[in-house]
Amino acid sequence: MWLNINNNNHLNTNYYLNPNTAIALAIEYLLITEKEKTTVPTHAIKIGWHKPPPHSYKLNIDGAFNDKEKVGGLGGLFRDHNGHWLLGYQHRCPARSLHVELQALKEGFKIALMKGFTPLIVETDATRLRELRIIYNFREGNKVAHKMAKEALKEGTEFQLLDNPPSYVINNLASDRASCVNFVKTMAVSVCAQLAEW
Repeated sequence: MWLNINNNNHLNTNYYLNPNTAIALAIEYLLITEKEKTTVPTHAIKIGWHKPPPHSYKLNIDGAFNDKEKVGGLGGLFRDHNGHWLLGYQHRCPARSLHVELQALKEGFKIALMKGFTPLIVETDATRLRELRIIYNFREGNKVAHKMAKEALKEGTEFQLLDNPPSYVINNLASDRASCVNFVKTMAVSVCAQLAEW
């Protein structure tokens, strides 16, 4: 939430953080920073993009939402087991925040079926989709799809099928392929277990 405020103030952006996203971020923050009266064992989590198993594919999806304009942007990308870009997509759509995430998933499934990208692992930072048994990753581990969703929101373009990665994600793709750690969070082991269940 502070990042959104700082971006608006310092980068001259005008992104509105919708209430559902604010609540999800607040819950994540509470779980991570919650202090118990007794000493709680903690574990440092290395957050980054993880390659799928050999001979399988990974679809990373994300959605961005502008509550003020009631419009969303979605992005997704397919990578092989070596982390190489196979295909990406992004577009703007009139939707609520959860709908944008689901739309990104739907578009990804359609493309996976069309291109034969199976077996497929789907990864997103949308905690509200956890009932679908999609693998959760922190935003820091889902940077490429997140950047694509933000770009789609800014550009206002229709659906785009991308044979090559956009220039603004090249560095993040290279970092993901190298299995770089993007961020380290220290949190209670019980929180780690709870997030692993998602």
